[in-house]
Amino acid sequence: MKGRLEALKHVAGADADCELKKNIKDLTERQGTNELQEARKELINQLREMGNGGAIGVKRMGGIDFKPFQDACKKKYSADEADVKASQLLSDWENELKDPNWYPF
Repeated sequence: MKGRLEALKHVAGADADCELKKNIKDLTERQGTNELQEARKELINQLREMGNGGAIGVKRMGGIDFKPFQDACKKKYSADEADVKASQLLSDWENELKDPNWYPF
C-alpha cells in the first residue's frame, strides 16, 4: 500500500512539474508577443514621424487608395459625376475585399 502511495505522489509531482513548465512556457511566449507588438507600434509611430516630407510612407494594410478610382472616373464621366462614381466603385471594392468568399481570380 505504501508503495502505491509513493508511486501516486511521484506521478502527481510529475504532473505538477509538467503543468509548471507549460505555464512558464505560455508566460514567456505571451511576454515575447507583447514585446513584439510594442516594438511594432513604436516602429510605425517613428516611421510616421519621419514620413513628413520624406520618401517613406506608411499606409493601412489592405486599404484602397481613392485617387486611382477618381482619376479613372474623371476620364469617363463629368467632373461632378466622377467623384460620386469613384466613391461608389471604391465602396464596392472595399465590400468585395471584406468578403472571405470572394476570389478575384
